[in-house]
Amino acid sequence: MEGRKTYLEQLHSALLRSAKSFHMSEYKSNADFSNNFENDILKDSFGRVFKENIENKTGINNAINHRTLINFLNAGFTPNAQKNTLNLFSKYLGYEDFQEFCNKSTYINKSKIKSPLLWVPLGFVLLLGLFKLASLLFLNTKNSKEISSEVEQNLIQLVKDANEEQFKEFKNLPDTTDSNLEQYYNINGSAFKVIKRIINRHAEEKRVINFPKDNPSYFTIHDIQIKSLTDSNALVESQEHWYLMWYNLSKSNFEKKYDITNKQIYVLKKFNNKWKIEANDYIGESKTIP
Repeated sequence: MEGRKTYLEQLHSALLRSAKSFHMSEYKSNADFSNNFENDILKDSFGRVFKENIENKTGINNAINHRTLINFLNAGFTPNAQKNTLNLFSKYLGYEDFQEFCNKSTYINKSKIKSPLLWVPLGFVLLLGLFKLASLLFLNTKNSKEISSEVEQNLIQLVKDANEEQFKEFKNLPDTTDSNLEQYYNINGSAFKVIKRIINRHAEEKRVINFPKDNPSYFTIHDIQIKSLTDSNALVESQEHWYLMWYNLSKSNFEKKYDITNKQIYVLKKFNNKWKIEANDYIGESKTIP
């Protein structure tokens, strides 16, 4: 499993290098280009044109959503990443498939290399030193796991709180003055911009979910877990159900309905030592009520 993780990290690094080259050579003519690679790869426009580049180079169309591509670029691949996805990126990088990428990778399983220390007799002092070193490593590993577990719980709570805030702001419509989304979202990220656009559109069209009194709107999170975590990036996956009955105050009737259970993928990044949601990939849209 450790070997697979290393191969996935190498594939991600190779994909990032290719994306950076594309950013400077092709994307720089785009209106959204800012000369800042880390910021630009979070943008919908970059995801769309880079996706098109991958499709043109591999001859494989509609194999990946542009938002999912953005998530992979920013958070890397999860251990259970699908074979077809890994094959697609490997092919884009010039390999037949992911297996060939692994075969030609520079990764060496260091567990198969015997330490020279095992070839010579070890004295008592050396053994004692190694024992102390092992004890320190064990304690550090234990502390690291405890810290990692705490960070994971905080990130999961952050996503839950962000959902609560989003639903609260839906409930407050048509009033848009009481907003705390910036506590949970990077205001320059795509997730924040999408939510604000949805809120403003419903406010302008006088649609609410707090009327009439028996409006059944609600949301729930069935499952949520960390898929990947580094020092400054995280990928959180959830299973959510949103049921929103939008009532038009001007027309005095229910106008839109959003009833979706779906998988949502959140990209989180650390800004000034504070975690915030950068992007959110999901499928679903409101439907007009006949």
